[in-house]
Amino acid sequence: MFLAQAHLVLKLAKYQPNGLLRVVHIGEEIFALRYIRVDAVKVTLTHASDKITIKTCANIVENYRKRLRKYIEAKEGDSKKWREMSCTSKDDKERKLASPCRISLHETETDEKLRTAPFEPCFEEMVDGKPRTYCNVLCPGADTVYLIKRHPQNHRSCFAHFTYKIEKRGTDYFMWRNEKCRSSDVNFTIRCEFAFPRANFPTDDVVFANARKKNFGQRFNN
Repeated sequence: MFLAQAHLVLKLAKYQPNGLLRVVHIGEEIFALRYIRVDAVKVTLTHASDKITIKTCANIVENYRKRLRKYIEAKEGDSKKWREMSCTSKDDKERKLASPCRISLHETETDEKLRTAPFEPCFEEMVDGKPRTYCNVLCPGADTVYLIKRHPQNHRSCFAHFTYKIEKRGTDYFMWRNEKCRSSDVNFTIRCEFAFPRANFPTDDVVFANARKKNFGQRFNN
């Protein structure tokens, strides 16, 4: 278990007569959580004063100890999922429309056994008077979602944060596209990281069913 390899570093000086204790600062850091094998994780905490009560300090330590345990448990379960978003225009006549997208699930970046959603989990919204296409990347409840790569890398119409971006709404994450990227041929490889073990992941059928319901609601509202 990786917990045995986690180290909590807490620098404290002597107790003060008034029941306070003075924290030794390293820059603005009060303490840091570190992994030796898994990842390097830093938790920084700043205070207006360098004095905190013993009770407050104990609460801080316990809070981050719990967060550290959850992080380790997630790492031990390899709580990552991968998504492939493939958007392809049908023909030149439809270049003004959003290119349809398929969202496929896979277990690792190199996993070739893709499980494609049986529907297109996308909808459109008007943002600043322009159409924007949102596609659910099917990572409900993820802690973080990252874009790993785009293909082609030298795309002439798709630029990160300007014509495409991952956006969180509630417990779901969406990739939106606008302008010419919205009608382009483009593929995205996406990694989803969860703060709970793999054993608690919902099945594909549940993910698809819930996303379909939400997608229908988005289209109906728009």
